[in-house]
Amino acid sequence: MAQVAKYEIDLRILGTDDYDVLYREFRWNIPEYFNMGEAISRNKEDIAIIYRDDEGNRSETSYSELNSLSNQIANFLSELGVKRGESVGVMMGPRPETASTIVGIYKLGAIALSMTPLFGIDSANYRIQHSGAKVLLTDREDIIRELKAQIKVSFDNGNYTFNDVKKSSSSFTPVKTKSSEPAHMLYTSGTTGLPKGVVLSHAAVLAHIPWYQFVFEMAPREDDVFSQLADWGWIAGILDVVVPSLYFGKPLVAYNRGGRLDPKRVMEVLEDTKATCFFAPPTALNIIMKSVNPKEYDLKLRAIASGGSVVTFDLIKWSRESLGAPLNVGYGQTEANVLTGTNSKIMPIKILEEKRGGNLLGKPIPGHIIEIVDENLSVLPPNQVGEIAVKLPDPIVMIEYYKNPEATAKKIRGGFLLTGDLGWKDEYGYIWFKSRSDFLIKSSGYRIGPEEIEFVINQHPAVLESAVIGKEDPVRGEIIKAFIVLKPSYEPNEKLKQEIIDLVKLRLAAYAYPKEIEFVNEIPKTESGKIKRVELKRKL
Repeated sequence: MAQVAKYEIDLRILGTDDYDVLYREFRWNIPEYFNMGEAISRNKEDIAIIYRDDEGNRSETSYSELNSLSNQIANFLSELGVKRGESVGVMMGPRPETASTIVGIYKLGAIALSMTPLFGIDSANYRIQHSGAKVLLTDREDIIRELKAQIKVSFDNGNYTFNDVKKSSSSFTPVKTKSSEPAHMLYTSGTTGLPKGVVLSHAAVLAHIPWYQFVFEMAPREDDVFSQLADWGWIAGILDVVVPSLYFGKPLVAYNRGGRLDPKRVMEVLEDTKATCFFAPPTALNIIMKSVNPKEYDLKLRAIASGGSVVTFDLIKWSRESLGAPLNVGYGQTEANVLTGTNSKIMPIKILEEKRGGNLLGKPIPGHIIEIVDENLSVLPPNQVGEIAVKLPDPIVMIEYYKNPEATAKKIRGGFLLTGDLGWKDEYGYIWFKSRSDFLIKSSGYRIGPEEIEFVINQHPAVLESAVIGKEDPVRGEIIKAFIVLKPSYEPNEKLKQEIIDLVKLRLAAYAYPKEIEFVNEIPKTESGKIKRVELKRKL
């Protein structure tokens, strides 16, 4: 029997974990007026943020404290002249101040411009200047003097510090925003040109809730504690996990790691905080899998989620056997996030992964209609490859690319948001990923996705990681070139090249093997960990 709704969006009120029922019965309940900052506001002493870092610092912040600080931030920004609908830069690692700042910006009716603190000066300044953000809140004391915001707030070296912020009133009445008004802006990774500013509404922020509940297996539960390794400056960090956890009033771990991922420290933090639900990118999970034995730790995990790149069956199997929790996958992009997912309780993930390989995206999350379309935007039948598209209207879809109507019109047309990703829908309704359409390799009449070649190459025991691109060829149109980073104990040689070629021929197709292999020390990547294929092509 359905429960009485306590939140605007909550899959649990349907009273079932049957996917078909969830998908059929779910309805978006997004009011005309909605402010996520107001929805998060709570004057209670329950824990909101559990802070840990690699220097031994630890603290706990209550919802009452988070509410007070977010109100002080809203008042402080208002005193600085920030108006409704204006962007405010946020460039900080996981910490209570970051969460409070985002919530405070929402309350003010302004736009939270999220940026990773890993950005260098040029990357940060491009976003600050393009977005028109006059105020920046940051913990990057080392480069703060080089950043172009008119007003900078930090912990030590800004025009103002957070101690100044805390002098403002802790009482604030959230602006009555329409759910369609802009709330958040994030920039794309810029793999194919300059990053584009993706403007998301309060409705889009709220529309992340069904995915969060689905992949964490009908979350939240009473004793849930949420943790993650995704950067809070990217959409997967701030909107996939942080905001939904605060929306439901649950404890959230803010693990502010100093530099490189330390798998042992990750396990220690998960154990110490008694985390039950954990999100991490596949690259991080792979490093952890190869580096530590989770069974040496007293973990409380019940559900793990991942996305952003291929989640292999080996990773899913390891998660269940070593971490003691199912690993569910998700798919989306900044322009239309968290579109599909899996849930081990109601989907035969193991069977599908063994059957098809490591490119499963799951089924559409309740509330989203996902189609596979051809070049004319006609919907394709099952098992035919086309572009993955989101049928409109859909509240998760961006408002626009900021100051870029041409790109917006190209992205949203014909009643769809076009993802630029190629894939197919099988006869059971599962969505499968093939390749980014931008980087599809066309060789001798074949259309080959670089990701599927990389997936096979990475199975070789000598390979740490790889990147595949198409190289112009007068006969074939393009040939396949692979850049490969070897594990430390291996040396490049012709025998190894042939082994990799034979592996691709065996596992994928005779036409899909790399005609050229170049061993390199590292693969160029964006700040969010995506391969910079354009940069690799420039080296040809």
